[in-house]
Amino acid sequence: MIENRNVNIITDADGKKLVLINDIRFKAKVRDDWSAVEEYLKEYIGDFYEIEETSEKIFISADFPDEYASSESRIALKGAVAKAKANAAQAIPELIRIATNSKHEANRKEKHKTDAVYGWYRYNIRFALPVYDDKTGKVARHNIYSASMLVRHANDGRKYLYDILAIKKGGCKKSCVYGEKSFLIGIRYVEIHCQISLLLCCRISFLIIVLPVYLFLYTYIKFFVHQSGISRKEILCGRCPHPASGIRLDISGNTANADGIRPGHS
Repeated sequence: MIENRNVNIITDADGKKLVLINDIRFKAKVRDDWSAVEEYLKEYIGDFYEIEETSEKIFISADFPDEYASSESRIALKGAVAKAKANAAQAIPELIRIATNSKHEANRKEKHKTDAVYGWYRYNIRFALPVYDDKTGKVARHNIYSASMLVRHANDGRKYLYDILAIKKGGCKKSCVYGEKSFLIGIRYVEIHCQISLLLCCRISFLIIVLPVYLFLYTYIKFFVHQSGISRKEILCGRCPHPASGIRLDISGNTANADGIRPGHS
């Protein structure tokens, strides 16, 4: 295993693991950068690491560095995703350890009839890379990436890491838990966003639900008072201003006699 790697496995708020890569070692802007990545990966050759979820052993063979750094899919990568794959090379052991959701598929290529005779396995992995502030040089936030780890099942019965594919930049929860501490990711932005969203939601709910009901009741009571000359307080209490008459108001605002019978009804 390569020494002096600043890499940790952390757990997010949903209990899912991801690999935190704390250093940006490769820029991945020119071909020489990828040559450095390939040389770095050669240090893993001959090692094997175990997937914690399934206890499978994944070996690193001599063909892995070249495939990782020089394949057609890698050449097609640009920008942040290319940089992410280059720097994920620092965390190969940890990425293998957290791999989940194994999916098997048969080999369909003639060139892999021996080295992948028992097919291919794809696993889900996630990792995070720091983004530095241009002015202070300090970590401003972390970008989270999801990817697919491709493993070949060779004729010797072993499983070998072949490549890391389908790298996508994704989001993260408000925080990720690291041990007993919280590793906060963009917490200030998330908190402000949540507060604004809650405020807007409350205001919209008031405008759509509460305000129309209030205006309807206000208009109805005002109209009834104007027509009957009865005060709002008496209406709300269900009383007629002339109790001696034996007439009272029911809840709907209609008049009724002492027996609860409305005029004109038997």
